[in-house]
Amino acid sequence: MSEALQTEGFSRGELDFVTGKAEPAPTVPAVASQKHSPTRRQSSSVKSPTDQAMGNPGQNITPTVSMTFRLPADLPARLIRVSAERKVSCEKPASQQDIVAEALRDWFRRNTPKT
Repeated sequence: MSEALQTEGFSRGELDFVTGKAEPAPTVPAVASQKHSPTRRQSSSVKSPTDQAMGNPGQNITPTVSMTFRLPADLPARLIRVSAERKVSCEKPASQQDIVAEALRDWFRRNTPKT
């Protein structure tokens, strides 16, 4: 244990890190800004947001974010079962994430006033 406390062999950067003097590494924001230059061309494999809205929820190219919330106890088990069944039968959407995203998009479409 006493060997672990010996710092003579540490570099200056290592000592700064251990003592807390090191500057923290820069972090990337959770949702990155999507700035598009007019001269930049999109590859043909990238779908536009309009193409996504036309029935391809499983091919989401927009960034995703993590959310935590509580659901009624019966829903997670049903979601797991349905997702597994859809994966086996190769139906889309199959992943839990895509199923929930499609359900929310449908709910928003039905419950958001049209302007």
